[in-house]
Amino acid sequence: MKEIRLQRAESEAACAWAYRRLEESFPPEERREFPDFLRIWREEERFSLFFAFDGEEEIGLVTIWQGEGFAYVEHLAVYPEKRSGGYGGSILRSLAAAHPLLVLEIEPPTAGDALRRWEFYRRHDFVMNDCLYFQPPYRAGGEKLEMRLLSRPMPLKSPEKTIAELYRMVYGIKG
Repeated sequence: MKEIRLQRAESEAACAWAYRRLEESFPPEERREFPDFLRIWREEERFSLFFAFDGEEEIGLVTIWQGEGFAYVEHLAVYPEKRSGGYGGSILRSLAAAHPLLVLEIEPPTAGDALRRWEFYRRHDFVMNDCLYFQPPYRAGGEKLEMRLLSRPMPLKSPEKTIAELYRMVYGIKG
């Protein structure tokens, strides 16, 4: 088992580097545009950007929002050149040690990469919550995306309450 160290991003240059790495792992509809990403990093106290290290080697990053009683993992990315080395699971173990309840969203696990992603999270003690969930668009004019809400180590007690908080906290949707 790899010991992963998470280090908080402390500068705008680090934030810009992280965003370039996010572009390698997430399509445009699953991430903000850079000016919004930078604004949130600067202004939102409940948002954190961490780089993941194996020793001195940077291997990935994670963005987290601190909700009421849970941590929402907005993005977790192992850099393409570091994938298939067990780093994703090691990052999740580090997060789980720091946060008793983790929440994240994934695409519906119907086939291909989406199914492999679900199997990965399932192996790391995530459960799929039985609720209807759509990720609001990150960009003006974008479409909402049907997703699945996962939590670890147990199902959410009130998925509707968690969804309402995610919409307000992460996507800025009131009401």
